[in-house]
Amino acid sequence: MRHFTFGLLAATIFVISACEKSPSDPADNLEYSVFETWWDTDVDSDNDGYYQYKELNFDVDVSSGTELVTVKVYYRVSGTTTYSLYTTTPEFEITDYSYEDAKWVAIGAPNTELAHGTYDFMIKVFRGTSTTVKAEYGPDDDSTLGQVGIESSAEDTPSVIYSIYNAWWTNEVDNDADYYYQYARLNFDADVSSGTHTVYAKIGYKSSSSSVYTEYYTTPEFDITESATSDEQWVSIGSPNLELSHGLYDFRIELFPAGSLTAVVTADAEDDGDLSSEAFEFAAEDGESTETYTVYNAWWTDAVDNDSDGYTWGRNLNMDIDCSDGTHDIYVRLLYKTSASGSYSEYFTTGLFSITESLSGDAIWIAVGSPNAELSAATYDFKIEVYKSGGSTVMVMADPDEDSDLNDIAFEYVIEDGALDQSFTVYNSWWTDSVDSDFDGYDRYAKLTSDIDVASGIYPVSLKIWYKLATSTTYTTYYTTQAYKISNSSEADEIWVAIGSPNTELSHNTYDFKVEVFVPHNSGVLASSDKNSDSDLGSQPFEYSSED
Repeated sequence: MRHFTFGLLAATIFVISACEKSPSDPADNLEYSVFETWWDTDVDSDNDGYYQYKELNFDVDVSSGTELVTVKVYYRVSGTTTYSLYTTTPEFEITDYSYEDAKWVAIGAPNTELAHGTYDFMIKVFRGTSTTVKAEYGPDDDSTLGQVGIESSAEDTPSVIYSIYNAWWTNEVDNDADYYYQYARLNFDADVSSGTHTVYAKIGYKSSSSSVYTEYYTTPEFDITESATSDEQWVSIGSPNLELSHGLYDFRIELFPAGSLTAVVTADAEDDGDLSSEAFEFAAEDGESTETYTVYNAWWTDAVDNDSDGYTWGRNLNMDIDCSDGTHDIYVRLLYKTSASGSYSEYFTTGLFSITESLSGDAIWIAVGSPNAELSAATYDFKIEVYKSGGSTVMVMADPDEDSDLNDIAFEYVIEDGALDQSFTVYNSWWTDSVDSDFDGYDRYAKLTSDIDVASGIYPVSLKIWYKLATSTTYTTYYTTQAYKISNSSEADEIWVAIGSPNTELSHNTYDFKVEVFVPHNSGVLASSDKNSDSDLGSQPFEYSSED
């Protein structure tokens, strides 16, 4: 096969003058031929055998000397009889039977894209810019020019393949040691062939002697990234979810793309032995627990006191809970009161988390102050209550009598800590991760990222995002974030908001956006940015996912 290094795109036009020759010019007696054609540089993103882009190479020869020629490439749908012109090259030189003058044309962008189908291609050679065909070459001469699978780039989207890599059980609770569990965690690792995708899972169950699965639990949406293990998920089987009576059960995991009702992959008892014949029983059938629990330690970190008056607007209460044996799922209820009061109120209840004997690595923390409830200027006492998964009985508690770190802790509102004396700015806003499936320039989804700065200190802020039609004058609230921390001019505290699903989708149009900055317990706008201060917030094209 002959090779070359220079290609021709139909979009490039060169005009080269050639001398007119009389009818008796010896060049009229030259013989032209297409010695060979071949394809390379194939692009088939979805691996379906239909290419959004290929390069058609050809080597045109002449019996003697150096001549100017033009090549026209024609195409037809395979099985039909009529060819249509696809592209015409500029004039180029060929010399004798040299292989160094081979050229190529692009089939696909930036030339015309062809819809999904099989096509035949024909090459016709013309001397200079004349209209007389000197040679032609088609599927009858080279079968690789026939029945070539082509599709548009929009039809060549990569296939996304989902899988459930593994499923396994942890945190089993079996008080009476009969190997029937009142509780266990069903863990699973879902993978995807490429990229990051948002999905949810449905867990089904059935008696091992039955053939029909019943839905047990549907997870919230979560992200999975290729074969990462950091995106593993788990579901509680047993309290606080449905308890299962004494028996053997099979389980099924179904994975769905966000917004879809069609499962893309399923794993059940036939696919994974860990989903087959799992023994469960009611908690009432599992006897009494002999486990003991302790609050080994409680301590504070990350205190923020911008005005240095000893009162913080926020800090983290850390705690290390231990158990006498094994690994157990628990939750914590945190209560508080002013130091002068005698009555506690609930402040925060955690989700389930695991503890293992006296392991220190399972300590957790709870943010006291923004983004949780702010506490006005006073000193406060705190109490920690520990509960087993699904339980309502306090297994152990700690209060100021047991731990002085829970006594007389000084807090104040953010606005009492100098926030209103600070200068806040919207340093920058920009767009990332846009999704435009039909390539019409209108996004069904994009992330609006903003970097908020403060002159000095650390403060919690929330953002209110507004939007309007580019042709309108009136903004409407789109989204308000939870409070989050910003520090001076740090770039590490950037935040993004999804424009489009799962938030409100915007119909086909262009939109302006506005970003406003607030601190808790204050309704005044401390900083803002719109299209007048940042062009990235103006004339952004969006459309519904159904329009994309």
